[in-house]
Amino acid sequence: MTPRNANASGALTLLEVNPPLRPGAAVGAAITLIRPVCKAMIVPGSFKPGGFDATLSEGTTFSVIQTLR
Repeated sequence: MTPRNANASGALTLLEVNPPLRPGAAVGAAITLIRPVCKAMIVPGSFKPGGFDATLSEGTTFSVIQTLR
């Protein structure tokens, strides 16, 4: 949530993780953060196309829900 920088040895003193780690995660275990992403899917039935013409689309809306898939 807040940018953090590792020290010269690659250690972070405090890092907020959202969503929380799954049960069974080991406290103090080493982690590797490579290209973090948010996996999500569009909520079925939530897509509304909005208005559009030949060059512009506006007003499109949809809802998403985070997924671990």
